[in-house]
Amino acid sequence: MRCLKRIPLFLLVGLLISGERTWEQLVADGRELASQRRYAEAETAFRNALGQAESSGRPERVAQSLGTLANVVLLRFNFTLAEELYGRAVSLWVKLQRPLDLAEALGDFCALYAAKGQYDRAETVFRRALSIREETLQTEDPHVARSLCDLGYICQMRGRYNEAESHYRRAVSIREKLFGSESAIVVQTLAKLAELYETKRQYGKAEQLQIKVLRMLEGALGPEHTSVAAAMMELARTYHSQSRLDDAESLFKRSLAISEKALGNDHPYVAVILNDLAAVLHAKHLNKEAKLLCLRAVIIQERALGPRHPAVSRSVHNLAEIYSEEGQYRDAEPLYIHSLSIAQESGGSTHPDMSLILSHYASLMRKLHRNNEARKLETQVRRLQSKTEEDDFAKFLVDWRDLRRQEK
Repeated sequence: MRCLKRIPLFLLVGLLISGERTWEQLVADGRELASQRRYAEAETAFRNALGQAESSGRPERVAQSLGTLANVVLLRFNFTLAEELYGRAVSLWVKLQRPLDLAEALGDFCALYAAKGQYDRAETVFRRALSIREETLQTEDPHVARSLCDLGYICQMRGRYNEAESHYRRAVSIREKLFGSESAIVVQTLAKLAELYETKRQYGKAEQLQIKVLRMLEGALGPEHTSVAAAMMELARTYHSQSRLDDAESLFKRSLAISEKALGNDHPYVAVILNDLAAVLHAKHLNKEAKLLCLRAVIIQERALGPRHPAVSRSVHNLAEIYSEEGQYRDAEPLYIHSLSIAQESGGSTHPDMSLILSHYASLMRKLHRNNEARKLETQVRRLQSKTEEDDFAKFLVDWRDLRRQEK
């Protein structure tokens, strides 16, 4: 008896997500594949779902399909296509007069702009999404809490820490009432609040919350989960800020190992940890090792996020600092200029790193005995530092988060 030939895997996959499956099944297929980080296959499933939705003449399904496809395209760092898809989804929800679906689409759209470092545009639309939800839902609704966290994140990235804390605390209060103080969603919100405390140099508050969050996540998810790696990284940052360098190095290395195993060696999140670990090694005067980590971070970020992304500015600045400390001033200067150029593009005086980069560049000018240039840079630093949160607040109200939605 003749045996049938084995069907190639790519044909089996094609059959699984072919047009014979219903729209609901295709969407479910795409979500399952995305949860397994099989993003290329997920994209195919969502494209087929979009095709079916467009053929059916049901605009609400078209809008949903555009959003799910955009989310997975964003995870593949195709920012241009993601922006087009999100824009189409938003337009459809506006025409359909579906405010809550519109708010959801706006939130996803904001994640794209935050990933691109366009925090001004992200803030404007996050505020619009929050306004829609507050007008449509009860005050203590989980969707309102999510918008508050989104807005808190953007305020934090823009250096408006008191406003960020207010949004996070309100989100914690809502979620504790709805889900309980030990729930996973509350843990996520506490982690954001702890990160903010670390940024504000309130290290005691930060460490207390971070240890609590880490223990809860390890108990709930196991020691090898990416959320555990993220919690380790935040605690390590606090240790670094307190000059507990050995503790920080150990935790950063554990976080890096978990993240590389789960996400791959070239994921942008890995680059974030590489930068942090490099900073610790730099503080320990292990400059050769630190330089290699910074270079690897720059390469990962430029490939995944683009050469003008704000994350690249930070990595290039870190590399410039190492060259400067080693006395390689001519190598350091173009790196400072490049870092400043990116920061200026993505926020100018509102960019949270601008003052620090200018200050370090001024120090380099002093070392090169270019005192006139140093004085001009130092004047810029003083002007930035003299601006209060209240002085700048109004300009942020008029005008639109790492790559992934932090929660759904």
